[in-house]
Amino acid sequence: MLDTLQKNSCVYLFEQEADTVFKKLKIDPPYHKSACVEEYLGTLLNINAYLLCEKKAVFLLDPMSYNNQCHMFAIKAAQIIQRSGEDLKEKLQEQTEESKFLHLCMMLDFSLMSHQENLQSVVRNALKVLKILTPQPASAFDEFIVDKKESRQNAARVSLNNLFQKMMIEAAFMLPIELPIGIDEELVNLSKQDLTLTASRGAKYGKFYTFPKFAGTVYLAQMIAKEKIPAVLKVKVVTKEGSSCNIVEPLNALKRNEPTLVFEAFATDGSITFNEAFALSRKCPHSFFMSNQVHQVAQTCFLCTSIDIDLKPYRERIIKAIADPITLFHALGVDFLKKNQKEFEYLFQDNPQFPLLSEVYKEAIPKVVELGLQTDNPVFSVCHAHLDAYENAIGESMALEQSPKVFLLERNMDLEGGDAS
Repeated sequence: MLDTLQKNSCVYLFEQEADTVFKKLKIDPPYHKSACVEEYLGTLLNINAYLLCEKKAVFLLDPMSYNNQCHMFAIKAAQIIQRSGEDLKEKLQEQTEESKFLHLCMMLDFSLMSHQENLQSVVRNALKVLKILTPQPASAFDEFIVDKKESRQNAARVSLNNLFQKMMIEAAFMLPIELPIGIDEELVNLSKQDLTLTASRGAKYGKFYTFPKFAGTVYLAQMIAKEKIPAVLKVKVVTKEGSSCNIVEPLNALKRNEPTLVFEAFATDGSITFNEAFALSRKCPHSFFMSNQVHQVAQTCFLCTSIDIDLKPYRERIIKAIADPITLFHALGVDFLKKNQKEFEYLFQDNPQFPLLSEVYKEAIPKVVELGLQTDNPVFSVCHAHLDAYENAIGESMALEQSPKVFLLERNMDLEGGDAS
């Protein structure tokens, strides 16, 4: 497999030559850089294939794309894997757009890239299992993996978002879903508009193609229904004093051997808003999205303090909301767009270019309040969407309440010196 994946890997993945992408990578003598980078990338692609096919690590397809498209990337990845079936291993050896999409998602996976020690550990263990000698020079390979200057990460992010835009504009992303007559054409036409927004992590990362959240939820809801992508909603009830065990509700029929789309949410009792809960959770060392400034492990916060909460009223409201998943997703999309993508509101406000989407948008507005989905005062609101294996998706634990290391260990990833305690 290694020889197959090494051929022009840099141009295939990043649409740039190795000397351009990795100009800051120190390799002596310099004229060996291109060949070394090709070997490094080929090795990394082999590791990706091993993790996806042998370790069933679909949970590593959660890219730091910086454009709030986690739901769209998760759907696309699920679709590719579902359609590849038992041929996934062979397809990952081919230099196709579908394989490229999966590889780039893994190169940007949050649980690995946000904590480089996780990535280094996974790579070292995979090399041992695959019986691949560490590419030489070993010091340069280590520098390539750590990627402190973010050369690979930035190139992968730009390439992934360009590929995503291409798939959307070519309508490959929309077919063969049986959307209501006219909605599919409007979604395709929408994808061709100027949809660039400043990166969610700040202007220094540039601007990226960003499919409006509302339109994405229209597509998402239909795809879950029509292509039967397994999906689960997980909700953590939180208060200022602490949080409860989680509510887990399947949105459709789950399948043991297929990736499951997991939507993770916070619900509150009114003592704390969704936005406050998410911001505070980032200060917890037990949080998946922990920031660089977290409280001491010995201290506690609402996320790591367990208290007794009567879940019955929350469960009843959630079951009511998921009784009509299409309306639920439309309303979630409206709320997000109004608060975080105001630049796109005009697209759905009685826009003659998109009359059907405008009508769906108008119908969804009152549902935001009716279902209690406002991020400033929610019954619940979704924080993140990601893929996971069936056995993890049906379990009570949520990624939101696990550090990236614990998240990986609980999914049987081999981390050096790791334990899930």
